[in-house]
Amino acid sequence: MRIKVLLDINKPMKRGLKISTGLSSSKWVGLKYERLADYCYFCGRLDHTEKDCQFLD
Repeated sequence: MRIKVLLDINKPMKRGLKISTGLSSSKWVGLKYERLADYCYFCGRLDHTEKDCQFLD
C-alpha cells in the first residue's frame, strides 16, 4: 500500500509504527520512503547522510 503524507522535515522520520490488531495485540509495520535526496539512515533526518551525521558518536 502506498500513501502520501506531509512531514515536518526538521524532525527525524520514523522507521515504523505499531498498529493495534486487537484488544491486547499489536504489530510492527516498517515504513519505506521513496525519492529521498540526502537521507541519514542512522538518525532518520533529511539533509545529510550517515558519513556526515552529527548524531554518530
